[in-house]
Amino acid sequence: MAPSKRKAPARASLADSGYDPSHVFDTETTGLLRPAVSDLEKQPKIIEFALCELDRHYEVVDKHTWLINPGELIPEEITKITCLTNDDLKDAPRCIEVLPEIIAVV
Repeated sequence: MAPSKRKAPARASLADSGYDPSHVFDTETTGLLRPAVSDLEKQPKIIEFALCELDRHYEVVDKHTWLINPGELIPEEITKITCLTNDDLKDAPRCIEVLPEIIAVV
């Protein structure tokens, strides 16, 4: 599944302004973090990663969203919170596959 990319109208080119844009991100996961002593495999997995690029006036100039297959079924409680279902994620790429795209945006 390709990331959905919605572009806000740019007021001026950030590259031309000499300004380095700020980025804000949000994630949805399969649950809450467990104690640090827990096995890494038992920690929650990312199921959605969203990123907004802001200009110097904190206006959104670009948005990106990626759905991520966690490699496990997501609990019903998480579906109620995020509105994401197992069907939404079954054909999505794994996190390791999406990471290069996210890094390229930032």
